[in-house]
Amino acid sequence: MRWTDEDLATLRRLWSEGHSFRVIGAHLNRSGDAAYRKGKQLGLGSKPLAQADRSPTWMLIKQICADGKPRTVHEIAHATGAGRSTVDQLFKKHKLAGDAHVVSWDRRCGAPVPYWLPVPGKSAKRPRILTSTERSRLARKRMKEEDPLRYKQMIDRNTINRARRNGTVPRQHRVMNALFGRYAR
Repeated sequence: MRWTDEDLATLRRLWSEGHSFRVIGAHLNRSGDAAYRKGKQLGLGSKPLAQADRSPTWMLIKQICADGKPRTVHEIAHATGAGRSTVDQLFKKHKLAGDAHVVSWDRRCGAPVPYWLPVPGKSAKRPRILTSTERSRLARKRMKEEDPLRYKQMIDRNTINRARRNGTVPRQHRVMNALFGRYAR
């Protein structure tokens, strides 16, 4: 495909603005390598590396988060189509530059999950990771509030199992087990 005067003017303009070769190529319906080779052939020189980040992924992230709603890396990666590690690296890089911050943390099982916004601000402090005992206590507390019958069933089962381990509950006759269940009294 031949380069028209209009293509060359667009190439010069985008090159001077410091866009990536991939973005320039996309504007011209060409590959990033083709845009790079033509720019070098025209003697446009090197692109300055210290310019503001013009990553198309970062620009898309800023558009998605323009509503002010914080999102996780997974949600943003799904919305942009970029990889999770790419989005995570972009946020960490921009956090160091002061262009992004963590609004809050979600404590699920495992490590806390950050909710990001691509605007300057003070990041929320990362909470410590809960121990397995603390996670179990929280799960039992939630179960007691949300499903009291299931909670009572779990407590009864644990009480009977503890008594069986200690030898304080005699084994039931096979007929009683068949008729009334394993722990009929």
